[in-house]
Amino acid sequence: MNPNPPHTPPQPPTQTEINDFCSAAKMGYGDKVSSYLDRYGELIINERDNVRDTALTWAAWMGHADICRLLIERGAAVDALGMTDRSALGWAARGGRQEAARVLLEAGADINLKDAEGNSPLQIASDANRQELVMLMNDVSQRRAEDLRAKKERTMVCPSCCGARPN
Repeated sequence: MNPNPPHTPPQPPTQTEINDFCSAAKMGYGDKVSSYLDRYGELIINERDNVRDTALTWAAWMGHADICRLLIERGAAVDALGMTDRSALGWAARGGRQEAARVLLEAGADINLKDAEGNSPLQIASDANRQELVMLMNDVSQRRAEDLRAKKERTMVCPSCCGARPN
């Protein structure tokens, strides 16, 4: 007889639990968010609540940078779309949530991802006159473009017959 019973996969969270998880992120209750993540992990991290938002979109909208960081570290999809097909960065931009936006940008959030209304986070920040956020996003965009150029230069192959990489 096997002393170790077979591992049974965890049951998925109920919609009520998903709603509670997203509400905890919205309210900034890090311990409660962590508890749900410990219990359900990837089964809950990117789920949508009853208004179609994720925990990350709520945390970003409310400016809970620490919750955004926790969710991203635990595997939240940084560009997952919430209500009105707006990303967490779009919600942070709309709310003027500088630190939450910084966390999302550091995790690689797409500055140009358009929502259902056709607006990117950069456009949302600009329209809402969030000048610090616009500057932050422009700086990140410029840095990303420079990094991409440098990467292309490192991988460029000499067009001559030798195929050598330039120095």
